Amino acid sequence: LQMLLNRVGLFVSQRGIQYNIARSPRTVNCLAKRWHGDCEHHHLTMCIELACLLDGDANSPKTLKPDVLSTLQEIQDAHHNIVLVSNIPKPDTAALMQTLGLPQHLKACSSTSIPIKMPNPGILIYAIETLAGGEISNSISVGNSADNVRMAKAAGVPVINIRSDEITNGFSSTADLRIDSFDQVL
Repeated sequence: LQMLLNRVGLFVSQRGIQYNIARSPRTVNCLAKRWHGDCEHHHLTMCIELACLLDGDANSPKTLKPDVLSTLQEIQDAHHNIVLVSNIPKPDTAALMQTLGLPQHLKACSSTSIPIKMPNPGILIYAIETLAGGEISNSISVGNSADNVRMAKAAGVPVINIRSDEITNGFSSTADLRIDSFDQVL
């Protein structure tokens, strides 16, 4: 029980169960059910921060991290929706996705899709509801930045944080689940 509570962002104290961060009970209940595979909605919408799929630093050419394409394919094979989010302009996002060999049918929300940027939760809500046709209550955000965690928390969406080589911001540790690589999303 404690492991499940930790995964949904709750902790137990002597005074009972307390929220680690404000979240609606519906979101917490649906997330808890997802870990056991019995959520009333069988297909999740996964909103993935484009940057967490990339290898290399700002000065080197962008490439995909190992196992990204196979992991994305497994997510799609499980009939989950995928939408990418990025703070770079839409034409640059589309060109980058094509250069990287990402599937052409993947949708991406970029900084010029709507006039807001991460960590504003509006970009996540737009990506999930409008681009992917999903529901906030049945979505998960995946990323490697503190901005992604802030955005997901503000939208009431559970968040998986992929540890990065960058100095870890304290806010990243408030993610619902922390993993070491993108293939662990599965």
